[in-house]
Amino acid sequence: PKEISDERLSKHFSSQGIVTDVKIMKTKDGVSRKFAFIGFQNDAQAHKAISFFNKSYIDSSKIVVELALPFGDTDIARPWSKYSSGSSAHESSKQGSEEGAQKRKRKKLKSTGESEEEDEEFKEFLDAHKKNR
Repeated sequence: PKEISDERLSKHFSSQGIVTDVKIMKTKDGVSRKFAFIGFQNDAQAHKAISFFNKSYIDSSKIVVELALPFGDTDIARPWSKYSSGSSAHESSKQGSEEGAQKRKRKKLKSTGESEEEDEEFKEFLDAHKKNR
């Protein structure tokens, strides 16, 4: 669940073994990304927890429990989150914001009767943003 704490996750998973650490992943703004890493004292306890908790529920949220794979492992699924670079959602959100700004500007120019060529401030804006890339 979005609002769950490290302590509550630790207590929940401790029924199947000794929990050594808990890390809930969050965005830069501190909002939960709705996944976490739970460490156990040994592999046997971790596998027991996977068998017991996978596809179960915490409150009304269904959870998936699986082993964490090393960073860069070829078995890792393609990223899907809008926060993960390399995902299609991340790329489209970047493109969408640029295209949306241009569409809003064109709409404003149409309503005022100006053209893009006449708007020197708009050209300056576009030039400044091209340099930052």
